[in-house]
Formats: sequence, C-alpha cells, structure tokens
Amino acid sequence: MAATKERFFKRYFQGKKIAFIFAAQFFLVGPVVHGQDEPDLKKESRFHQLYETYNVNPTQDESWTGAVTGKAQTYSIQNGDTLWGLSETLFGDPQFWPKIWSINNQDIENPHQIEPEQVLQFIPGTTSVPPQMAVADGATPVAAAPPVPQAPLEADLNSPEIPEKLKNMAPVAPVPGSMPRWQFGREEAGEVQMDLLPARRNMGSPELSLDYYLADQVSSAVGTVVEVENGNQTAGDKQFVVVQFPGEVIDKQFIAIKELGGLKDPVTKKEGQLVQIQGEIEVRQVVNSEKSLYRAWIPRVVAPVEVGSKLVFGSIPTYNESADGPMAQAQAHIVGGKFDTDRSLFSSHDIVFLVGDSLEVGSIYPVYRVQTARNEDSRERQNPRRIGEVKVIKTTVSFATAVVLESTEEMRVGDTTSPENRTEK
Repeated sequence: MAATKERFFKRYFQGKKIAFIFAAQFFLVGPVVHGQDEPDLKKESRFHQLYETYNVNPTQDESWTGAVTGKAQTYSIQNGDTLWGLSETLFGDPQFWPKIWSINNQDIENPHQIEPEQVLQFIPGTTSVPPQMAVADGATPVAAAPPVPQAPLEADLNSPEIPEKLKNMAPVAPVPGSMPRWQFGREEAGEVQMDLLPARRNMGSPELSLDYYLADQVSSAVGTVVEVENGNQTAGDKQFVVVQFPGEVIDKQFIAIKELGGLKDPVTKKEGQLVQIQGEIEVRQVVNSEKSLYRAWIPRVVAPVEVGSKLVFGSIPTYNESADGPMAQAQAHIVGGKFDTDRSLFSSHDIVFLVGDSLEVGSIYPVYRVQTARNEDSRERQNPRRIGEVKVIKTTVSFATAVVLESTEEMRVGDTTSPENRTEK
C-alpha cells in the first residue's frame, strides 16, 4: 500500500511545482501520535479512492486549463508574507514578484514590506496569457493598464525659442545708510613703491649630543661606575648608580665614557683612542665611606651607562649641523669614524675622525675623493674630485672629530681635505 501511495503522489503532483518530499512525508507518515501504531483504514481508503479517480482517469489538459484560468481568485495578505513568497505560492515561480510590485507601486512603496489585511486578487493565466494580479481593498480585480505609447518629442532646432531676460530683483530689504556704497571705477596710475625684504637666513639646526670622539691617548679616569641600583648591568636616564672615587666629589659633574680600542693612521703612524660617551653623572651622597662609594644620579644619557665605565670631569659635548661656519683649508685626511675601529665608509650626518694640522672647531672643510683609497692599483694621482664637506666639532693635539654635512658619494678612509694632500702609504 505504501508503494501504491508513493506512485500516486509522483504522478498526481508531477508538473504542478509542489514539493513532493514534504507531501509524501506528511501523507505517508502522518502526524505523530504517541501510542498509535495501528494503520488508519479510513485514510488508506481515501488514498485508494484518489488514486483510482485521478490515475485511471486523469484530468484532461483542456479541462485543467479551463479550471485554473480565467477566474479571479483572492488571497488575504498575512503577517510575514512577502511578494517573493506570494509569487511562488500563487504562480509557482517567485520571479513574478516584480510584476506584482510594478502593478501596485502606488499601494506598495516598499516591495520588501507589504501590509496585512490587504486582498491580493489574481488570475493565474496560461502558457499564452500572463498572470494578472492587483492589491485592493475590495473584491473586484484590478487589472494592469496596458502601456500607452507616447508620441516622440519634436523640437525645432533651426529657430530655438530664447527665454526672456530676467528682470533685476530688488533687494529683500533696503540697505542701511551706514553701509558703504560700492562703486566700480579705476584710480589714476601713480608711483608704486615696493619694500624688498632680505632673504630669510637658515635659523640653524638643533643642538646634538656628541657620542664618539678620537682621543690622543687612554683617558685618565678619576672614578668608575661599580653598580646600578636596580641590579642591572646598564642604567638609563633618571636612574641611580654607585660610583667610586678616591676623594671628595659630592655635587660635582662627570661624564661616563667607554674606551673601544686604538685607531692607528697608516700614513702618519699616529695612534688614537676611540672613546664612546655614555652619559652625565651627578654625585649626590656617600653610601660607603670605607670604600669611597657614592650614590650618583644620571640626568642625561646618549647611550646606556655600563658598569665598569670610566668617569672624567665635564659634560656631554654638543654640536650642530648648520653650514654657517667659515670655509677653511687644511692638510688633513680621514682615518676612521664612530662605532668601531674598523669602519671605513661614511655619508651625511656621520661622525668621522681626521688627522692633520691647523684644524679648528666650527670650521668647514671640503673633502676630496682619493682614488687609491678605493683601488690600490689606480694610477690616478691628480685632480681629485670634491665629494662633500665636514665640520670640525672637537679637537685634540693630533686628531679632530667632525660631522659630515653633505656628501655626493660615500667617503672613505684616506679621503683628504686638500686636493694636493696625498695619503699614500
């Protein structure tokens, strides 16, 4: 019997766009009632009767078309209905919803929101006649009016009609007498005087802290950093350290330095000591008089202050990169730069070290390219090219520390400040 019912539903609902699975589940299984396992003989008899009626003697296509078309039907819009769902329910295809909206756009402003209690009147139509539908309050179907073709707009471009010029409008309110009356006119040409302002000078560059320099020899330290109060091996701004001095040094200022090794000039055979400046130290109070230990404050650093750094009198030197110093000439050449003793390439803003005579702080010196510093086998010996400028910011007996103001290419150890100066080994 179950197979008979399934065949019945397959044939009866074929082509009617009704979900077979849902119908089969509902009619075959039926509502679940706990404790009811016996078959429903009345329902089975009804299924058999339907099968005999519509399977043995199916409805002819002409009869079916006449039954479902040409008659107006109505449907009351319920809460939760949408034009998409109504189109699928009434016509078997949800794509008809724009047609419903286009016919009823005066009543339905938003196609995604339709009002309940309205009556949807429709004629399903056939394969040759499209469906007709409308939304109204009464029971009379409202058919869509066929579009009326409009005559094309004709315009005479040979003699266009020019509109009349608008008349000048009077002001909204009369202008008060206290207001000035604007009049157009011109003044007689007279002598024009101009004040030429001098060009604005460069206001200079900010002061920078010097963090490396080249000394003549190993520094004579007056004290040593022996401890950082927080237990670390380095200290920064606004921290306390413990320092050791042989004598009374309270309320005196020092700088902490670290020596990085010797730097020897292969031309003059002079050797200097590369020094790193770490920060300023202010001694505050004694913490161990037997071992001459003092508690010191670090107001400013340019690098972390390390345990073991030496202390010398003074403060952190400063410089600027302004080009307002005097241009000068001297017999000198580059022997190295900051960070380490093996560095050999430099560019703008770098710190370099020079060896030579008559180098003065604040003076600016040109730098010339020496080809043998790049290629030892080069045969170029004359007319070295100018590649930049340096400004001296600190001097010792044999060496000078300078900043590179500008460079058109990299500077190297061996480049000179004079086109006649040779740096051959």
